[in-house]
Amino acid sequence: MSFKPRKIRLLFMILILMIIGRYVLIPACPLKRVNTSFLQLYVVHSSLSESDWEALFKQTRHLYIKHLILQWSSYGDQAFYGEGQETLSKIIKAAAKEGLDLTIGLNYDPKFWSALSASDAALQTYMIARYQQQSQALPILLATIKAADPEAKTVRGWYLSDELDDQSWQSPSRRSILKDYLGAMTKELKKETPDWSIRISTFSSGQASMAAVAEFYNFLFAIESLDKILFQDSIGTGKLNLGTLELYLKTIDSQLAGNKARFGVISELFITAKTQTGFKAAPPERVVKQLKLARKYSDTDVTLFSIFIFVLPVDPAGVNSGLYKFWLQEVRHCKGL
Repeated sequence: MSFKPRKIRLLFMILILMIIGRYVLIPACPLKRVNTSFLQLYVVHSSLSESDWEALFKQTRHLYIKHLILQWSSYGDQAFYGEGQETLSKIIKAAAKEGLDLTIGLNYDPKFWSALSASDAALQTYMIARYQQQSQALPILLATIKAADPEAKTVRGWYLSDELDDQSWQSPSRRSILKDYLGAMTKELKKETPDWSIRISTFSSGQASMAAVAEFYNFLFAIESLDKILFQDSIGTGKLNLGTLELYLKTIDSQLAGNKARFGVISELFITAKTQTGFKAAPPERVVKQLKLARKYSDTDVTLFSIFIFVLPVDPAGVNSGLYKFWLQEVRHCKGL
């Protein structure tokens, strides 16, 4: 059988179109680099067994999540480790069995927010006491981690549970207080675990000017002991919308000096419509736009808040069913690319 040149050209064009269709016409995976989620602990979690955590983490892996940030290991005076409390140990062991990496949060103090409303002198006293309290708790926390992860293959970093907004730290005196606190905390952590990364998160108050935002992040990026600075996209809380979010991210990007690996975005998977738990899962079409912006302005994997609250547990008739079905569908789609 012989082919005329015209037929050969036609076959060649068809082949090219097939290749283009494979890489361009097929929609891209919206879950690309979306593999990290926060996990919050409360007293109710103390009743879960190690096998319960394994089952939950198996579902998590099924949704492409490979890294968990435990937002805190103690909440106020309630520690999830230490004598008579095995929650953290169970989580670490279950994560190891499912091949998940963990970043461990320190202490979350609900009084932190009221301290921000106090005078600078009172805030300084509070932050010094806060450092001392966490420093004193660190040996027991480290012992718990090492006992549950003796080969150091699962726990990879620390998360400072103090969330920083762009409004409360604008004055030079407050920046000095914050710098001293972060310097002391990171020095203590690096001394004990020099190879672990240290993360902290920030969010928009919706009130700061872009000039103030730029100055705030310039200040934070100058603290070299903070390995990763995460920004809660503030879409779920309603402080920003998709348009103002991109402006905010552009402003942060201008302070990165080309090092996008130090910056990451936390995509909020909820809307502020009230339910019994305070919020409900966001519609998938909005989440896709959030994830796209997150990937555009950071080379770090996108972090979710939170797969455990607004996507899981698996319940076809539950309040998270829409976002769960979307996630499952896109996991299958991404596997086929």
